[in-house]
Amino acid sequence: MNSTLSTNKNEIFNNLINAKTDVRENLKLGCKSLLVKDFKVYNFVTEAAVGVASSCVPLKTLLEFFEQQNVIENMQLIMKELSLGLFMIITVY
Repeated sequence: MNSTLSTNKNEIFNNLINAKTDVRENLKLGCKSLLVKDFKVYNFVTEAAVGVASSCVPLKTLLEFFEQQNVIENMQLIMKELSLGLFMIITVY
């Protein structure tokens, strides 16, 4: 394989990973977009579906930057839109 091509692929991959995990860049998305950026819905036997938001932004930073009440309101909005019984946020920190 061409070493220039290989270097470019590695550079592109590293840029994508950095963009995905950069806290400041993620905060620019806004609260709701950040919550649904990496979001899964799990349906169990009961009628209550569970929504799980995965974020590279530490929960403390998320709550301070967007303010706790705003985060709660966005979570409630998403829960209503998707008919969720539970909303969870998983962070890497």
